[in-house]
Amino acid sequence: MVAPSLALYESPLRYYLILDADADIRDLEVGDLSDMESDVPVGFLEHLRDERERRTRPSLSPEEFERKPEAFSTSAGAASMSFATMTLDWTRKQGRVGTDRLARLWATMLETAGLTAEIFAVDPGQIVFATHRTEEVNTIERFVLAQESVDFFEFNQQRRFPGSRRAPLSTDAARKVDWRVRKEIADVLGVLGTTRSLQL
Repeated sequence: MVAPSLALYESPLRYYLILDADADIRDLEVGDLSDMESDVPVGFLEHLRDERERRTRPSLSPEEFERKPEAFSTSAGAASMSFATMTLDWTRKQGRVGTDRLARLWATMLETAGLTAEIFAVDPGQIVFATHRTEEVNTIERFVLAQESVDFFEFNQQRRFPGSRRAPLSTDAARKVDWRVRKEIADVLGVLGTTRSLQL
């Protein structure tokens, strides 16, 4: 059954005859080859410009942020900073080590999803997200609030909470007292020379 239909096939190439290949190539309009930004869609052009800007920006490091966080929010082309704060129970159990591990895990997950945010732990139970693309903040917020043991997400001093909650599970004052007590215990253990460490 297939053979008769193939027998009726006639190639369209037999109707075309190239008379002057050089003239055809000369007349071919491919845009300005010396200008890579002409004749491209607007979305692609914006992507090219974003990539160029991203390459010229200095990368953020956790050490620089801890020393001078205001420098990142006031510089030209500043990164949009947002924070994820874990529950106090999670923070007590996981400490700084768990927060670092979680920040690395989230960074991998968000990078796989195509986001360009830089993610690192700044304190036990607190992770900062820095991105030069403000449109990514909404995606980061949805991602963070969908994770377990998140107390709240903060951007531009506005807090968002998982589910239908309207307030954090622990007040800022309770967090400070808990942190101060844990720090003092760690200092005492360090002075006593004990090998048992307390994760901060």
